[in-house]
Amino acid sequence: MASVVRRIASRLRRGVSRRVDRALERVGLRESVEPPRPPPEPTIVVRPLSSSEPPPEPVAPPEPVDDVAGPMLTFQQVQDLFEDMVRPALQSDGGDITLVRVEDNDVFVELTGACHSCPSAIITMQDGIERLLREEYPHFGRLVRVDEGL
Repeated sequence: MASVVRRIASRLRRGVSRRVDRALERVGLRESVEPPRPPPEPTIVVRPLSSSEPPPEPVAPPEPVDDVAGPMLTFQQVQDLFEDMVRPALQSDGGDITLVRVEDNDVFVELTGACHSCPSAIITMQDGIERLLREEYPHFGRLVRVDEGL
């Protein structure tokens, strides 16, 4: 009876140990115990053309895509977005943003107040304002900071 209990306990320890090892590998706390498996070789099947089959049709190259896809952004669209979502957040930190112009789906802005000299202004523009513009207007080009006050 004792030997059966020992065998069961041994099997449980090995099973728990394997599960713990896999969990530690997933979170990067332990190197993989098993070597990684190489990807399977691709299988290529080549069949000869019979004399009754026509040769395959040539494929046309893809047509070039315009850099500016979609409708043009308007000054009023961007101004409304800034009024609703951007300016309140900047004003709560003592800064502000002024929309200078919109040209070929590029938005030109001036940061004022505390935002003008803030070292995080570039991150705010890229991660906040530019991402918001891209979500709202997929055809948005780029966000350009201009300093008219200098």
